[in-house]
Amino acid sequence: MTEIPCPHEDRVREALIRGLLPPELRDHASGCPACREAVAVSSWMRKSRTAALDEFAAGRRIPAASEIRARALARNRRVTGSEEIADILKPLRVYRWVALPIGLGAGLAVLILNAASVKNLFLSLPGVRTLVSGFGSSPAGLIPAVLGLAGLIVLIAATGFRRAER
Repeated sequence: MTEIPCPHEDRVREALIRGLLPPELRDHASGCPACREAVAVSSWMRKSRTAALDEFAAGRRIPAASEIRARALARNRRVTGSEEIADILKPLRVYRWVALPIGLGAGLAVLILNAASVKNLFLSLPGVRTLVSGFGSSPAGLIPAVLGLAGLIVLIAATGFRRAER
């Protein structure tokens, strides 16, 4: 669509609907972008309508909606499997692998810098004090649990990335 409306555009459209474009409006449409676009769209629609009516008159079968949908899906499968799409998605793959360590590093930095606040937050959760007291007074008992949780998170993230690349 054009951005600047034309005061004559409605008259041009009405004339196109009637199928008769007077010479003064035809001259105006040749110089006005909005009216020229209206004439082009109308011409395309008229040609499409004529082609459809000609096919119908010739006795050709018009495909059912399900057949048109099946053709569109088949075409979409051919297009999405192309190398062009793979080339387009390369920067996103790189971003994903760069963003993961940056995000994990930033999260770890926040946890380290706010260790006391994070500790108090976790200890305020129900049942956490009981769990921590089971490991004893030394933090060495928590290290295997933390490493196991970190490994589980990495495993889930890596599995999710592999699935997304298929």
